[in-house]
Amino acid sequence: MKQKYYKLICNQDRDRTPSIGKNVAEDFFNLKLANGESVNLNFSFKNNQFKIEINKRKTRNEYRFFLNRIKDEIDYQVDDILIISRENDVFIMELLRSTSNRLDSDYSIALLKMGGKLHLLI
Repeated sequence: MKQKYYKLICNQDRDRTPSIGKNVAEDFFNLKLANGESVNLNFSFKNNQFKIEINKRKTRNEYRFFLNRIKDEIDYQVDDILIISRENDVFIMELLRSTSNRLDSDYSIALLKMGGKLHLLI
């Protein structure tokens, strides 16, 4: 089974650069960056291709995911869930809208899987 990264969009993700956990950066995105290093990875969303930068902060053991640079193209909103999977060297993004609040919707099922967390790697 393919691994997937679930990210619940929060207020700061609209205006600031989201952070991702070290385990997500290293295990899912397969990165081993030194402090201050960056890489641009290939992403796809609804047949649109993007290069998105991920960097490891200079002074902290923290990774930044520059998703906010393409927020207008994806049009994500607070409480939406972004799901990322990998196909070869491209990361495929799927967006589940928070407006899909039926209990049997993909959004509600994903929210349940996340169990109150902002990030989930499964």
